[in-house]
Amino acid sequence: MRPAPCRNEDETELEHDALVADPLDENTVLLFQKTAIENRKIFTEIFRPVPTNLVRTWAAYDNYVPKVKTGHVVPGVDLQRVKDRLAGVRGALVECPLDFLIDEKDFVTGPEWRGLNPTLPIYI
Repeated sequence: MRPAPCRNEDETELEHDALVADPLDENTVLLFQKTAIENRKIFTEIFRPVPTNLVRTWAAYDNYVPKVKTGHVVPGVDLQRVKDRLAGVRGALVECPLDFLIDEKDFVTGPEWRGLNPTLPIYI
C-alpha cells in the first residue's frame, strides 16, 4: 500500500476478493469456518492455547497445559515442524471455544452464586 497522494492499484476484481464479497454467502461462511478450524488445529499442536474445547474439567486442564512459559512452543516439537505448521495459518480466524470447562458446574452452582446471578445457569 502506498501513502497518499499516490493511488493504489484497484485489486477488487481479484479471485480472493470475490470469495469474501458477500460475508453472508454460504461459501464465504464455509471458507471462514474451514480456516478457523485449520488455524485452531495448528495453534493447538504448536502452542496449546487456553481456552480450548479440549479442556472440559480442571483435571483435563492440568494434563493439557504444557509445563513451559506462556506463549512458548510445546516441548518436543522441532523447529522445522513449527515453521511448516505456522506457514499454514491463514489470517486471524480461530474457533471460539464454547465448551471450555463446560463440565465444571461450580461456575454456576453453589452458595456463592445464589444471589449474584440467578439467570446465569439458564445460559450455560
